Amino acid sequence: MWAMFRQYTPLMLLIACGLTLSTGIRLVRMSQVRGWLPGATIYQETVTRLGHHERLLSRRLPRHAYWVEYGPGYGNRATLPWKTWKRLEVGSTIEIIQVPGDSDHHIRGDDFASDRSFVLEGFLLTLELVGVVYCARFLWRALKEKAFADPTPSSGGTA
Repeated sequence: MWAMFRQYTPLMLLIACGLTLSTGIRLVRMSQVRGWLPGATIYQETVTRLGHHERLLSRRLPRHAYWVEYGPGYGNRATLPWKTWKRLEVGSTIEIIQVPGDSDHHIRGDDFASDRSFVLEGFLLTLELVGVVYCARFLWRALKEKAFADPTPSSGGTA
């Protein structure tokens, strides 16, 4: 059964490495937003508008979205959890966090760097690392078997 997957092992290893790298970069950015790692730029902005709308995911499951608009002009908008949103008023000051290499602006207290996000990303990183180790081990064994295999095919008769 595993023989049919042998040909896909390098591809699976490459995919697992890419996912691991992506998750690792996201964890570093989340740590920068939290202030645990240096590199993030923090600046203050004034809230210009607060808003709320309800999107229906189904008849029984409405999803409320709470957003805040900040800074001069329009388009600087971020979605916040309700607990953070309810503390804000128009004219209050919020911290905007810009992480190098990330085009999104994050607000202190948003869902990007929440405890739940860290748990989820840590779990995903663990699964991806297990996948990398498993694929690398499988590939190593396949290459080792190929290297030590008899290079001359056995013939049925004598010459």
